[in-house]
Amino acid sequence: GDQVEYRSQTLGKWLFGTVRVTMKPATFEVRYDLTVALTKQRRVDVQLKELRKPLKQNEEVEVLTKRESVSVWAPARICGEQAALATNFGYKVEVLASGEIMEDVPAQRIRRRFAVGQQVKAYRGVTEGWSVGTVEAVSEYEESGDDTNRQMEVDDQEVRPSIRASGAMSDRSRRGSADRSPSPDFTVMSARGVSTKPWSMLRVKFPEDVVNQEGDNDWIPSYLVH
Repeated sequence: GDQVEYRSQTLGKWLFGTVRVTMKPATFEVRYDLTVALTKQRRVDVQLKELRKPLKQNEEVEVLTKRESVSVWAPARICGEQAALATNFGYKVEVLASGEIMEDVPAQRIRRRFAVGQQVKAYRGVTEGWSVGTVEAVSEYEESGDDTNRQMEVDDQEVRPSIRASGAMSDRSRRGSADRSPSPDFTVMSARGVSTKPWSMLRVKFPEDVVNQEGDNDWIPSYLVH
């Protein structure tokens, strides 16, 4: 199966695994069954919003970090070759504004970044499939039933400046993430009110769209966008 990252609500983190795609015979809907790499545990009928492709070298992202006691999503880039199982042990990223290199960044503190004007492919359902479009606006992800009162402290002590060759695994990485406290869940707010959700909402314009005078198009969660 394809390699993916799976967000575990129980552990509050992303885990590396493989996914097998099948078709539900009764409804013709797609089903995603996952195997977690390290434990070989299986998860059946996983929702798309619980999956994402592993982050790649030079990919544009945002990293949740703390600046002057305020938690912010900072534009960043996946920096160089990543250690094996970076999903579980942490990514190496470059903060674009400062050029700072951060290592062992937990995957739950990184999300993909989309820019206005960027061309993307968006999944529009079983009938329409994937369509090419252009991002017109970006907003925070919202979902009914979210608990926005819980908090996650962002501690930059859990990441560190780059002091090792790209791709080498540190002692901390070998230990894994057992010494890191997991976030309560993926739909929390930081102490300063910054959303720590792993997705954003994108307004995408497709070539065949007829847009009204206000320029309204459907908002699409970024887990449906590549």
